Amino acid sequence: MRTGGVCRRRGAAAFGAALSLAVLAGCVADPPPPTVVGEEQPDGEGVRRTAGGVLLSLDRVDEGFNPHLLADQGIDTDLVASLVLPSAFVPGADGELELNDGLLESAGPLPDDPHTVRYTIRQKAQWSDGVPVAAEDFSYLWLQMTTQSGVVDPAGYEHIVDVRPGAGGKVVDVVFDTVPRDWRSLFRHLLPGHILREAPDGFQGALRRPPVTSAGPYMIRTSDVGRGEIEFVRNDRYWADAPAIGQLLVWRASGAGELGAALRTGPGSLAVVAGTPVAEDVTATVPGVGTETLRAPVQLEMAFNTVAPAASDPAVRRALTSAVDPDVVGRIVTGQSAPTVTSFPFPAGAPTPRTGDPEAVRAGLADAGFVRRGERWLRDGDPLSVTLGVVRNDDVARTAAYTVVDQLRTAGIGARVWELDPVALHADALPHGLVDAVVGWQRVDGDADTAALSRFACAAPAPVAGPEDAGAPGT
Repeated sequence: MRTGGVCRRRGAAAFGAALSLAVLAGCVADPPPPTVVGEEQPDGEGVRRTAGGVLLSLDRVDEGFNPHLLADQGIDTDLVASLVLPSAFVPGADGELELNDGLLESAGPLPDDPHTVRYTIRQKAQWSDGVPVAAEDFSYLWLQMTTQSGVVDPAGYEHIVDVRPGAGGKVVDVVFDTVPRDWRSLFRHLLPGHILREAPDGFQGALRRPPVTSAGPYMIRTSDVGRGEIEFVRNDRYWADAPAIGQLLVWRASGAGELGAALRTGPGSLAVVAGTPVAEDVTATVPGVGTETLRAPVQLEMAFNTVAPAASDPAVRRALTSAVDPDVVGRIVTGQSAPTVTSFPFPAGAPTPRTGDPEAVRAGLADAGFVRRGERWLRDGDPLSVTLGVVRNDDVARTAAYTVVDQLRTAGIGARVWELDPVALHADALPHGLVDAVVGWQRVDGDADTAALSRFACAAPAPVAGPEDAGAPGT
């Protein structure tokens, strides 16, 4: 997590489920003709699947759909972003990034200026409101990723010194101090700058609800996040090949009953849910269902804030880490008997902190000058106490944070949870040292070097926006 001018350190533990269960019931019928976008469903009515449509059940459909914010990470956000927000490069069949030739004609460093990467946008590329996809969308994302708090792995964007438009905005020259090795991973999931720049809640809040504007193959016709429903239909302004499936209906299936009901709707029903024993039993019981295990792109982690007085001491951080048993936390928050995690962005087999070790707690706190008096650890008569920050509307992260607090208190360490909205947590509490650690989601895909620099190095100075960018939040 980024906090301006702050050096980060590795999180104490990873808790989250890294495995999901992909479920397919039957097959998908031939698609109908392209759907014409009409009015939204009246209040109180559920959206119906059309002939040839696909029903996709997810165990999470919650507020927050900005793919660039840590607080919004989840399978629902990934799905929305992949269908409606365009990317310069996309994963190919082998998993390597390749040019998105639906959006771009070309992209690459200029032969006579290796510090500049030129992106040439297709003339027909446009948002569903008719506004062209243009250089301002590239510039907007760059500025937000380098000036906003709580963004996902911004290190690559911090190498950019300027974004220059040309050819009416259809040519974008991105100037770097040094072109990063993973430059192809930048400008993934472009946002409609012409809308968000003027939105009252801007980058941080305008995508609390699913985006109403699309430059992808689908657009969102109706959504009811409270009910857990999103309906995708073909984007009739999409200039590239139209998708074969005309309607994708997303339902939230957070329990065994909802999952079973969704799978019983027959052919064209899919589900992507956490691979809990209950989910496995449901899928094994409903006839005609096949399953496949997938690795989720995010996991739940706890990371220390070295600006905070208590967490600034390496010996104290080691002791706090040793007081936490991440396996127990993982089982509680996922419902899985053996939740798996990854060491990303560090290589497999890299040394990891000692956890769930009372002797290491005692040794670490003794090295930091603390002594045990009764039920508490004291230094110079003051008890050790820490605050864990967490996004208030994230039930899984909140459960994990309170479980960690229970474990710390058992070890004689005072602890509390502070529930905050994402902006207050990342833009205020973190840089001012008001929280000693944060429990939240981190991505476990992408370029490992960029992720490591983004999370554990010192933040680079933010760029200074020109007058034309005065409306961009945080500039």
